[in-house]
Amino acid sequence: MAEDAVQNVFVKLQTDHTAIRNVESVKSWIYTVARNEAFGELRRKKGEALNEEIIWQGELPDDQLAKKDRKEIVKIALNLLHPTFREVIILREYEQLSYAEIVQITGATMPTVKTRLFKARKALIEKLKPYLTEREL
Repeated sequence: MAEDAVQNVFVKLQTDHTAIRNVESVKSWIYTVARNEAFGELRRKKGEALNEEIIWQGELPDDQLAKKDRKEIVKIALNLLHPTFREVIILREYEQLSYAEIVQITGATMPTVKTRLFKARKALIEKLKPYLTEREL
């Protein structure tokens, strides 16, 4: 989108250069055209007019920080798990592998993999309860 907007600015500069009254106004003219192009691209992408009442787009900074903190806490808790439990939970939850794939990788039996996953999830939930909301559990 940015490349399209920049290209459109330069095309307009080449085709509409007579609109520039003097050399000092070139900079402001380019900024104005670039701004209009950028907002035009955003409108085309979103399919709606920009709502100037909305100040933040996406997550608020404090939400991003809280999410980052939660990720760090989960990472620490994962690292505290015994390696055999950590291995199965990472393979299942992060790598999205099937139980059969985990059995093949670890060499454990299916019941053993299921038991380890159950125990690892339970232990993580207990360890993370103070840090997570009810919805996140």
